[in-house]
Amino acid sequence: MLPPSVQDEPQLELRVAMAPIRIAWARRYLAMLSPQIQQLAGHQEAEGFVRDERATRSFAQAYVSYRRALVNATVSAELTALRDQAARRRVR
Repeated sequence: MLPPSVQDEPQLELRVAMAPIRIAWARRYLAMLSPQIQQLAGHQEAEGFVRDERATRSFAQAYVSYRRALVNATVSAELTALRDQAARRRVR
């Protein structure tokens, strides 16, 4: 099992600890913008972080499934399918 995603973590303190790049980005770049643009840019960047996290977690889960299958694998076709599935879910 994978740890929870940032948005699924119920404790605020842990979410903050899990997302330092988001905080650093906002402090560095959003402060220079007007409040309306800050809100829009912040929302767009947050959505991008969520997409990236989903892609990363998808790859991680597929890779974990592949590695677990290696232990008990008897059919190479299963391994090939799991390996290919993990490769298709890589982060771009």
